[in-house]
Amino acid sequence: MSRPYAPGGAFVESARRTGGRRRPQPTGEHPPVKAAPREWYIPIYFWLGGISAGRWMALVTEDVAGAHDRDVVRAGRYISVATLLAGTVLLIDDLGRPERFLKMLRIFRARSAMSLGSWTLAVFGLPVGAAAVLQAAEDGILGDALGQRDRLTRWSRGPVGRMTHLAGLPVALFLGAYTGALLSSSSVPAWGRRRAVLPTLFLTSGLSNGLAAVTAVLEATGGGSAGARRRLARAETVTLGAELVVLALDRSRIADLPSVRNVPLGAKIGAALVATAGVATPLAVRAREGYSRR
Repeated sequence: MSRPYAPGGAFVESARRTGGRRRPQPTGEHPPVKAAPREWYIPIYFWLGGISAGRWMALVTEDVAGAHDRDVVRAGRYISVATLLAGTVLLIDDLGRPERFLKMLRIFRARSAMSLGSWTLAVFGLPVGAAAVLQAAEDGILGDALGQRDRLTRWSRGPVGRMTHLAGLPVALFLGAYTGALLSSSSVPAWGRRRAVLPTLFLTSGLSNGLAAVTAVLEATGGGSAGARRRLARAETVTLGAELVVLALDRSRIADLPSVRNVPLGAKIGAALVATAGVATPLAVRAREGYSRR
């Protein structure tokens, strides 16, 4: 006789044999899709990757289209390499064994999410690492490396540094949207329904967070000219505005899902606070700072 209900399990095994094999019988409690992963480090390395990509785009804009403010470029280079390294470490930990990351790089599989992510991090690491080395040479952290500090400084401030930034731009754009595309390709309904907007939401969020990280560094160190800070405030205004619009579209796509309609009141309040305190309020503050006539 099969036991129709097992309090702690998704399946119970029937004692009845069919075709000589024992088949599991559903208890009625097993969810139609697997639960979303809840390891603490997964959202952190998503966030770090977004900041690294967003900050890279900000420094490219300043170096190519701005006034080449060295404090902005310096903060962007160091933040990008630090967040990229930290995110990569967490990704490798998520794979279980460090050698799995290297095995991912043996063959490129465009249809494998983990292969695509590993290759993206590896390729993006080349310009990010090169820019960090050039900045360290410019700042004298490396000393007079082989008597080439002056040459490396010229490279850092000149066309070599600029070309390094531009080379990493397409990969930074891809990395910023990749995690959103990765989630939306899963079987979780609340993610799959947002396939058209989730990559854009992750990209705009990464941009705004990357710009905010540089602003925080400049505020802490007293660096950056008034013009550079104004340009950062205006860039944040644009990215935060885009993020708010995409966030509204994102929420509208899943509003009719039972998992969204039936969430506790505290979760609804938390989501409203994220939109208000995390996006709308900074948008108003940065717009005032970037476009005021002071």
